[in-house]
Amino acid sequence: MKNWHWMLLALVAVASLIAQFVGEAGRGPWAHVPAFWALFGFLGCALIILVSKAIGKYFLQRREDYYDEL
Repeated sequence: MKNWHWMLLALVAVASLIAQFVGEAGRGPWAHVPAFWALFGFLGCALIILVSKAIGKYFLQRREDYYDEL
């Protein structure tokens, strides 16, 4: 990634943290954990990546000689 991508990512992360403390992010015990929504979003994205890799490996990927058997 280019440097401005990293700067934009850092700016969005900082803005997200500031918005969490300025506004009311929600109710419940998780609302008092600093950076909860940032961590929640990161873990959600990581889970999506892992699940899609597993789906690709077990359901979509074929052996190298798959078409030789036909």
